[in-house]
Amino acid sequence: MAYPQWITPAGHLGTLPELEFWQYDLDAYSPSGDALTFTFLSGEMPPGVQCTRTGRLQGVPTVT
Repeated sequence: MAYPQWITPAGHLGTLPELEFWQYDLDAYSPSGDALTFTFLSGEMPPGVQCTRTGRLQGVPTVT
């Protein structure tokens, strides 16, 4: 089994606009051609933002 390869560069993904809808597509591929499913495993995301199974970070960031 080949491990998925990231295309999205590591690091800062930008500044999120507060109280406005925001989205960012993560990009990776499977060398074996298998379908990829994305899951948020650790760390912190702003309240109101989630990671979809298709690799999109999206939501309306809120202040806590």
